[in-house]
Amino acid sequence: MQKTRSKRPARGRPSKLTAEVIEILAASLERGDSLEGASAAAGISRSTLSNWLQRGARDLEEESCPIDSANGADKGAMAHEALYAELFGRVRLALARAEAENLRVIEEAGRGGARITETVRVVDKDGAVVKETTTTKQAPAQWKAAAWRLERLYPGRYGGKDRGGSGGGSLTVEIVEDAPPVRDAEAEPMGKSSAQDKGGGHDG
Repeated sequence: MQKTRSKRPARGRPSKLTAEVIEILAASLERGDSLEGASAAAGISRSTLSNWLQRGARDLEEESCPIDSANGADKGAMAHEALYAELFGRVRLALARAEAENLRVIEEAGRGGARITETVRVVDKDGAVVKETTTTKQAPAQWKAAAWRLERLYPGRYGGKDRGGSGGGSLTVEIVEDAPPVRDAEAEPMGKSSAQDKGGGHDG
């Protein structure tokens, strides 16, 4: 027979964690806010959020009995305890979505081709539109966006620091325009005198 465990109701000051707070935190993080910014938006401290997340992670790892099998007052405590696990899952999902969106933007910038529309209006002194011109162009590819992603995906190869070995470090290529031609040493025989260079030499 499998034993079940019943969690005791939490004592002390009631927790501020509610379903509404979870929604605020998840929405803020998914928009790209930091954990500090999301905490401020939800009206809690960053340390409080950290404690909640640690508690939620433990609740997910532990095997606990279902709420339906609890008795009386334990049901309310266990229902509230489940909020910590829900918070942990929602925060993890929100961070993953924000990361995916940021990577999409970086990849799009690296590829280029995004359409940019610009409208210029000329108005008279009365505020009436005299002329309106709309132009559409495609954004050029931004190589720095692609380089940023490579540096973070493969820091050993594209990190910008010499790590030694054949697979580490970065390669710097310098392009010099209008460089003088390189003189081929094999084009002239060795031992040619300076007098011969000037057209001199022995007669006969």
